[in-house]
Amino acid sequence: MKKKTSAVESRHSAFQLIGKKEIPAPLLRRIMADRKRQLAAQFQEKSAIWLEAAKYRAILERSASRQVNRSEAAHAVEGLRKLSQRLAKRKLAAPVVPKIQPGILAGGYTVRVPPPYDHAYTYSKAYQGNPSMHISADASTGQMSASVVSDFRNASYGLATAEVGIYFTSPLGPASLTVSASLAINFSAWVNSLYGGADSLAGPLIGINSYAPDGSQTGASGALAGNGIAPGYVNGGVDFDFGSETQMISAQLDVGLNDQCYVYLNLSCVASGFGWPVPPNRSLPASLAGADVALTVPSFTLDFQLIPVIAP
Repeated sequence: MKKKTSAVESRHSAFQLIGKKEIPAPLLRRIMADRKRQLAAQFQEKSAIWLEAAKYRAILERSASRQVNRSEAAHAVEGLRKLSQRLAKRKLAAPVVPKIQPGILAGGYTVRVPPPYDHAYTYSKAYQGNPSMHISADASTGQMSASVVSDFRNASYGLATAEVGIYFTSPLGPASLTVSASLAINFSAWVNSLYGGADSLAGPLIGINSYAPDGSQTGASGALAGNGIAPGYVNGGVDFDFGSETQMISAQLDVGLNDQCYVYLNLSCVASGFGWPVPPNRSLPASLAGADVALTVPSFTLDFQLIPVIAP
């Protein structure tokens, strides 16, 4: 009778194929510190723009009932115009990618890694007010959840993010590493705006960070799922979506032999609104939003392909 193989044993066997080695503790701390900085930077600029716009919009909402004078209203209008000018002036350049050498692909292999994973991480931040936020991440099962609901009384803006990931040493190099996962997702997101805008955004992101044996970072790559989850921004109206779906998500990065790699799946939810005065008062904004997502990462698939070494 064939012996049944546990998930832990299967995962261990998969990692043996790619020569898994323990990552030194100092480098592990460096990887996690880099991820925290990446998460903060990902939302810092956008949150600053949203808060500035929200301040001006609130002034203009009050101006409709003459709660602010004309000079304040004019300043808010000018502030929104300048904000648009700053966004319009952003210049985008084509991404710089490594030059592709012609030749015959020398070989490679693909490894599937199920839970338990090496790491689970959660992070949340209230950029404004007191939104309700809940997050969880379980490395043993690959299950994550994140939810944000804007404050019903006052303006608020919050972020909740959860993450699971794996570490390993690249057994090939130079090589193209493609990581992918097929996600099972349950979601609910909504926006209700009577006066003033509200925002609800959510979605998964898969990524790779790589480090040379000396600890210096050699690369980073991330990709969002093709379909975001949530209605987005609504000003005056109701929008919502909920359901279950499966999404395939992948990212690619060139890695060197013995590079230390951290592969992760991140789930982030954002919601913002002005609150909802009771009873509603047209002189005050009234808008609410929420985003709630639970997903499972059944496995990471790692596809290593040697960068061509055989001349055409």
